[in-house]
Amino acid sequence: MHRGRYPTSSLGLVFILITILLAAPLAVGQGIIADHTWCTGENFVRYQSIPETVKQDIMDNYPFYYHHTSHGSQILTGMVYMRDVEGWPDYATTQVTEVSSHVGTDGDTTWAPSFRSYLDTHPDCRIASVSWCWEHQYYTEEQTQAYCEKMTELDNAYPAVTFVFQTGRLNGEGPEGNVYRHNNQIRAYCAANNEVLFDFADIESWDPDGNYYPDESDACGWCSDWCAEPLHDCGDDCSCAHSHCFNCRQKGHVWWLLMARLTGWTFGDPPDYDVNGDGGTNLLDILFLIDYVYQEGPAPDPLELGDINGDSGINLLDILDLIAYIY
Repeated sequence: MHRGRYPTSSLGLVFILITILLAAPLAVGQGIIADHTWCTGENFVRYQSIPETVKQDIMDNYPFYYHHTSHGSQILTGMVYMRDVEGWPDYATTQVTEVSSHVGTDGDTTWAPSFRSYLDTHPDCRIASVSWCWEHQYYTEEQTQAYCEKMTELDNAYPAVTFVFQTGRLNGEGPEGNVYRHNNQIRAYCAANNEVLFDFADIESWDPDGNYYPDESDACGWCSDWCAEPLHDCGDDCSCAHSHCFNCRQKGHVWWLLMARLTGWTFGDPPDYDVNGDGGTNLLDILFLIDYVYQEGPAPDPLELGDINGDSGINLLDILDLIAYIY
């Protein structure tokens, strides 16, 4: 393969882009939906593949400001279980600032100013979220839209922070209920606006074998049945608010995966974008391609991973495609 230098103008363009992107956090502009597909079927143990280096990056660089209800505490309970039983880092009690608060009970957004107050005085914060309890069981579509738009407003106002949307917990009313419809509204909004969503309800709607329980409640009746099967090891018990411990564990696993994604680690999805072979897709892969295309010396390894756009060559177009994918 020919490895001649590209024109100085092209090289300059690449470095201008890199300079701009260095000022932006990785997750900005990326739509991520963390749902049951992250913890069911062959992905049931996906969280176990998070590298130790990524865990440490999260502990060092991703403080979390969290307004949560008792239901929202399930995420933290799951991470505490991972700490106590599985030996994971103590993220939930050392890196999370908790505030006991609901999303506005009447569709209001009075919760938002406290986010601004905290973030204005804590510039190191990287993740923020607010959880639901029972509120949007009684919301209108307009009120749910107001929640979505307020989250995006905050997301735009604090570009260094990833605002994680959440769906509401299951309430047993099934697809015909308000919660189900409003959850779908939130999902559609996040997909259309490239927002980050922790799909609380979807995670508790599916067992690890991929069976769907649309009429389930937040108590997670299927959890007891699934865990009672002799071949299913659900581990120890824990105090999971309103639900079964296994439901909290699943949410803890998915939240860790979400945080890992926010660092740029993609759990091999797609594997060919991990150009430098370090287990993540991020700025280092872009620099790796630039080094290959523009610098003299031996070709880096693995060379074959660098053809991002599939044109049988590694060049400026692959660098631009990789930049577009990551940012």
